[in-house]
Amino acid sequence: MTTQWDTQRKITQISPEIHQWLFEIQRLGKTLKASLPDIRLTKLAQFNGSMQPDEQSLLQATDADCHIRLVSHQHEQKHIVLGRTIIPKATYLAYKERFDQLNNHSIGECFLFSHKNIERSQFYAKKYASQTIQQLFDFTAPVSEKEIWARASIFTLDQTHQLLIEEFFLQMPPIKLLCP
Repeated sequence: MTTQWDTQRKITQISPEIHQWLFEIQRLGKTLKASLPDIRLTKLAQFNGSMQPDEQSLLQATDADCHIRLVSHQHEQKHIVLGRTIIPKATYLAYKERFDQLNNHSIGECFLFSHKNIERSQFYAKKYASQTIQQLFDFTAPVSEKEIWARASIFTLDQTHQLLIEEFFLQMPPIKLLCP
């Protein structure tokens, strides 16, 4: 199991399908909608909390205090992909109104990809034990019987405000690629 976030160059022993979801697909929500037209996004929770050590390391943050947003992409009433957005305090305060209005909408489609001054890091990936995901999302039952692939990327808004988006693939959906 990959226990730390690694780049595409370090993760080589994976199927082409997993590689595509982890490293090639740029807009998860849009690609999921094309692949599974009746998929829906639900906000599970939004609260002030603390970053996990690996999240703090990726963001190179000195302060672990943050705002956390948890979402689920569901198909036929099953979680397909879970999302966890880690928003450092300064970023949350600068864009509070935007974050608080997202509700059951994609942060990427409704905010990030329409922002005119945004940069995105490369993708990082690792495997998680099911119990870890269960704890991160405060679920009462296990989410899977196997390890779960996740990817993460850092968005930088206006060259100063960062946030981290992590996406946990409970199932690898079929891929229907979008035309450019």
